[in-house]
Amino acid sequence: MNLKEKNGQEIRIMLDMIGNKDIVLKTNSPWELSISYADRTETSIDIEMAETMECEGDTMYDPFMEIRLALDKNGQVLKAEPLFYQALAPFSDQILYAKGNPDCYDPALYAKEGDLDQRLEAWLHNIRIQGYLSTEAIIRARN
Repeated sequence: MNLKEKNGQEIRIMLDMIGNKDIVLKTNSPWELSISYADRTETSIDIEMAETMECEGDTMYDPFMEIRLALDKNGQVLKAEPLFYQALAPFSDQILYAKGNPDCYDPALYAKEGDLDQRLEAWLHNIRIQGYLSTEAIIRARN
């Protein structure tokens, strides 16, 4: 199983736990995990995930990712393809696009091959460690 497939399976498990809705998950941390569905077709689902925190009237994102989930004919997730990555927090402002992303105006912002997949893998691991998927996490519908 390659990294895109592994990440896809991790996200599938996460989405199975939280259901088919836009939500915000909160633990004892000042950060919240927001998951929303951006676009759906028969062959893919685009989701947006972000860890956010309000600070002095500004919203920090560390990170924010747009992810395309490829689906099989039964609607099951086959793989996760990160399309966009952004971190807007002290000491980590960064924007990266998947190569070929039509929203990218500057090819210098393309991520190196495999970089976004590795960032997603690490983030999914941290989501579990931080307790966002535990039964103690506070869940609310996203406005």
